[in-house]
Amino acid sequence: GTWSSVTCSAVNCGAVPSVSQGAASTSSTLYPAVATITCNTGYEYSGSATISCQQNAVWQTPKECTIVSLGGIVTMTKIKATSSGETLHVHPMFVMLCLVVFCLLSP
Repeated sequence: GTWSSVTCSAVNCGAVPSVSQGAASTSSTLYPAVATITCNTGYEYSGSATISCQQNAVWQTPKECTIVSLGGIVTMTKIKATSSGETLHVHPMFVMLCLVVFCLLSP
């Protein structure tokens, strides 16, 4: 028999996936690269803040960055602004004040 030549190429996972309320960064996209997750201010990442380029050329799926909470009390709350549809993050005391004022002014 005869041997045929074999060409090996590096496994490339491509661009790192996006992370909700954060970002993933890496110096390489070749297997077995590792990307580090950083969250925006006021957000945290649960568990290991890294994802890996796998042998099948796919990055592990990152979790989302979540709002930082202190002892079960959420430090920021999402509300929908009805005029523009934007999601705003505000302190719960402001939400409580809005609810009290709304209740007092509502018929």
